[in-house]
Amino acid sequence: TVLFDTGSSNLWVPTVSAGKPMYFNPNASSTYEPLGQVFHIRYGSGPVWGYFCRDTVAIGDLNLRNFTFAHVDDASTIRNYDRTPFGGVLGLGFPSISMGNVPTVMEVLAQSGQMAEPVFAFYLANSRSGELVLGGVNTAHFVGDMVYVQLVLAAWWAVRLDGVKVGELELQPEARIAIIDSGTSLLAGPEWEVERIAKHVGAVAESSSYRLPRCHEGLPSLTFTLGGRDFTLAGKDLVLGSGI
Repeated sequence: TVLFDTGSSNLWVPTVSAGKPMYFNPNASSTYEPLGQVFHIRYGSGPVWGYFCRDTVAIGDLNLRNFTFAHVDDASTIRNYDRTPFGGVLGLGFPSISMGNVPTVMEVLAQSGQMAEPVFAFYLANSRSGELVLGGVNTAHFVGDMVYVQLVLAAWWAVRLDGVKVGELELQPEARIAIIDSGTSLLAGPEWEVERIAKHVGAVAESSSYRLPRCHEGLPSLTFTLGGRDFTLAGKDLVLGSGI
């Protein structure tokens, strides 16, 4: 299993040495080709080292023959890797940030003509199964019109951050670019700007998170203006377990 990550552009999978129940076994593949080139990438949760190789990669009904990816023997350098439900990472970022300058999965899929459209779409569900569509969009998962936001940097999925609003209070962030990153479950930002938001909602710092000293009912909404469009999270959506 892999994490589909818009914050990176490489595909790597674990070998049996990584300790995951599902792994890649080069010896069991008749099409495996070692390349003898070291692979290295650094995530926010830590670095990973491995080796590049070529083999056939299958994602559902989609097949990439002779595709270059990496296999990793030890991924314990990633924080809490032993507790993650995934073994490897499939990057959905742009070629400009691909380690080793190898082609990306989406780049090769688009060139192969296997997809109806050169797009992918996530449905991030709450308390039920989510979905990733490669080559289209499942219209059953949204209402209204699709909203498009112009990219400002074709490396990560980076868009213009025009403003942040807590309830009706407008904050003018110094950070002007936001990255849409499917590889993380949390909202992250410059420390002092996050502290400003926490202060306005009454949260106090506790270890690596913030805690509300009162019931979160009545918590103000949080609005991000991206590319001139407002995207609002209700107060209840800001709370993860007992923290914010």
